[in-house]
Amino acid sequence: QSAKRIQGITKPTLILWGGRDRLIPPDNARRFQHDIRGSQLVVFPKLGHVPQEEDPAATVAAAKLFLDW
Repeated sequence: QSAKRIQGITKPTLILWGGRDRLIPPDNARRFQHDIRGSQLVVFPKLGHVPQEEDPAATVAAAKLFLDW
């Protein structure tokens, strides 16, 4: 049922993911991108499970780009 709820998201969605996330592997990020129509996925290859804490500048830059700042 969760997958169906995710597919129901209609708002612009930015998905940020660490490429070295061992808790929730990046394949899940690609699934979210597939299931959320029009979403944008940014994978940070050298970061892990909490990319916003591991490299705040990179994640903020991606968010600003997404928000068109």
